[in-house]
Amino acid sequence: MKSHLLEAYKKKKSEASRGSTSQAEERVDPTSEEHVDLSLEEPVNPPPVELPKEKKRKSSSGGDKHPKKKKTSSSTEVNTEAGTSQPDVEVSSFIAQPVTSTTVAFFQHFIPPLDVPVVSSASDKKITEALASNFLQVLIWGGELSRRVTKAREVAHSSKRSLNDVMAKHDKLMKEIEEVRGASDAEKRSLEQKLTDSEASIIRIQEEMKKAGEEAEEKIKRAQEEDEASWEKRKADFLKSDEFDRLCSTRALSFFQQGFDGCLAQIRDNGYSEAEHPFSFLDVLKSLEALPDDGEAGLFGAKN
Repeated sequence: MKSHLLEAYKKKKSEASRGSTSQAEERVDPTSEEHVDLSLEEPVNPPPVELPKEKKRKSSSGGDKHPKKKKTSSSTEVNTEAGTSQPDVEVSSFIAQPVTSTTVAFFQHFIPPLDVPVVSSASDKKITEALASNFLQVLIWGGELSRRVTKAREVAHSSKRSLNDVMAKHDKLMKEIEEVRGASDAEKRSLEQKLTDSEASIIRIQEEMKKAGEEAEEKIKRAQEEDEASWEKRKADFLKSDEFDRLCSTRALSFFQQGFDGCLAQIRDNGYSEAEHPFSFLDVLKSLEALPDDGEAGLFGAKN
């Protein structure tokens, strides 16, 4: 607080030569943010500062290059009729007039009309000045506190909106997760059902294949037996057929003819020529006619 007041005093001092009454009153206004630039790092309740002594020391120092205006009257005029003391209204300069008187004048604007005589008739002006100074500090810090509370409230509202947005996004994500989880569970159940159906189908197909294999083996075995029986029957029928007899006769005749011719060839080879010993008595037809029948051949073989 003290540093800000000193800074305001220096600014006023540099602009005193061209300052007007309206500009001085605007700069004196403690509610202006130009002169009361409070940072958030300062404490909310600073210790009270003795404004009159500090400003008097600054005003009485030798650094003031601009001479003060001489007062035409005392700093305060006593109103004998009302018994009150008012600040000198002729002095309009913030530099020439003490800060305390300006603070008291500013403080009197906030006093209720019924309390003005009581405050003005106070015997000890230091108490009034201290009260005005404390009131100014309370007013300044009250405004700063209100500003901070408003800012904190805005931050809280913004944080609440952000939290609501985050919670909305969180709820949306959780809903999407639940939907994905539900879809995944449904797909998992569907796959499990398909797997169960596939396993049952495989077992059924294996049983059908086994049964079909057994039936095929039985059919093959029965077909083989039928083929063997058919072959034996055809064989027996063929052996009893005239065709078989004809084939056997043809083959036997061929063997007999070859054997007869072989005998003649052996006779000739042994020196019996046909010129000396004619073979007219040897005849194949007679030999064939002399062969016994099938029944007689069987009896002849039994006798031998």
